[in-house]
Amino acid sequence: FGYIYTISTGLFTQITTPTYPTNCSFVCAQDEYFFAVQPGTDTFNLSAQSDGYTWPGLNFASVQSRNGILVGMVSIFQQVWMFKDSIMEIWYDSGGDFPYQRQDGASVNYGCGAAGSIAVANNAVYWLGQTPNGSRYIVTANGNQPSVVSDDAINYILSTLSTISDAVAFTYQLEGHEFYQISFPTANITLVYDILTSKWHELSSFSNGLFSR
Repeated sequence: FGYIYTISTGLFTQITTPTYPTNCSFVCAQDEYFFAVQPGTDTFNLSAQSDGYTWPGLNFASVQSRNGILVGMVSIFQQVWMFKDSIMEIWYDSGGDFPYQRQDGASVNYGCGAAGSIAVANNAVYWLGQTPNGSRYIVTANGNQPSVVSDDAINYILSTLSTISDAVAFTYQLEGHEFYQISFPTANITLVYDILTSKWHELSSFSNGLFSR
């Protein structure tokens, strides 16, 4: 189900319109529109403007520059970055009948291995990137220029993981440093990137004599 959260009341209200995508896998918002990913497809739905309860039946589009599944999205720089498993496209509000269109020439040849890995810090997006041939990296991009921030040791760890789709990441600040932290529940590890120093470390919890993510 989808829900609208009203900040002033603290209440969640279910979206009941039948055109809201069943089992929606990811949402974001920009310019008073809500976006919802149709799971297992390359398609997203768009709400009516300023109305997250209304989802016009023809308000949908597909991310088609390369075959693959639409994994997730993020709103940044008045753009919506659409992450497939094999590529990332940048869309913008063109003001047309269907307001969002793909920005020509603005694609990044790194897909996303886990929707939960997408996070923003220091005016840049970070995510668990993967290439069409299966290589895995932690990638950042400012504009549509990507760069790999994971070093050889981290890339090796990523290459050994049996499951990456359950990865979850977030960013935070501590003592003047910004960090991108990503955890892999199946592998039970947490890796942290210090954006200021470009250094990596592993972070663990400790309980009942055992280390864990």
